[in-house]
Amino acid sequence: MKNKYYSFLEKKPLYKSIITNFDAAMEESAFIKTVGNSPLARVLDFLIENREFDYSLSDICRNADVGWTTLHTFWPQLEKSGVVKHTRISGKSKMYKFNAANPIAKALVNFDFQISKYYGEAEMGKQKLKVKA
Repeated sequence: MKNKYYSFLEKKPLYKSIITNFDAAMEESAFIKTVGNSPLARVLDFLIENREFDYSLSDICRNADVGWTTLHTFWPQLEKSGVVKHTRISGKSKMYKFNAANPIAKALVNFDFQISKYYGEAEMGKQKLKVKA
């Protein structure tokens, strides 16, 4: 989200590279870098990162940047496999949550953790090389 302070910092040479690197890092998570930038991957990434909360399908579409029709091509399979579960109804919206108790969901969380750990360690290695040089 860009605001007036963001625009001000963007004009300063020192901060411009920091902002550019931050924006690039925010675009893709380690999960997306590894499994690809598909709609299913974006939805799973969003749900894994926000597994403590429940969301409507509209919220999931918006936050994962996936179209409504596209989401409905694979959502029934996610429900059937138990990766997501219906939690409640809020007004007219059904709310869904990542089902952390499901074995498949647990494996996805572990997979995401291992990917993040790998990229984190790789970045730490790069930082050490920069400091030594």
